[in-house]
Amino acid sequence: MNANDQRKVCEAGFTIIRRQNEPKPHIKYKDRNSPNAWKKMASVDTDGYYKSIASRDRAMKSLLNQDFYVED
Repeated sequence: MNANDQRKVCEAGFTIIRRQNEPKPHIKYKDRNSPNAWKKMASVDTDGYYKSIASRDRAMKSLLNQDFYVED
């Protein structure tokens, strides 16, 4: 999916999420409010990152089970 495709998906009301490992495990997203730039999704940890890749993946699975979330 290129940037134009992502913008169209966001404008349709979806949130696009992406797994990132650097500098630490976290989730980035694009939504209707920010269809042109990736933003870091807040995590349960205080520094904004997940403690492990497994905990990040569990959060991704939970998000993807909800309506209007898609993975890039």
